[in-house]
Amino acid sequence: MDNLLNPLIVKQYRQKIYEKSLQKRQQVDINQEWENMKSVILESAKETIKIREKNIRNEWWDEECKAAISRKNNARRKCLQKELEQI
Repeated sequence: MDNLLNPLIVKQYRQKIYEKSLQKRQQVDINQEWENMKSVILESAKETIKIREKNIRNEWWDEECKAAISRKNNARRKCLQKELEQI
């Protein structure tokens, strides 16, 4: 969202929202009105701000990691169970 720090892009974004909102017909139903406004904002953002795709940061997570976490959770559960039995 660094683009929102650029005043020119912010101006373009506002203008695009204004133009697109004029193109949409006002709805009587509040839910439809919300959907219209939501689509106007998202479309305007895609066209002007150029929203970045989210980076997947967990390339390292695989079945081996999943199995290790499962073993750890099972061991913790057993440990907690033993503590409860001693009480």
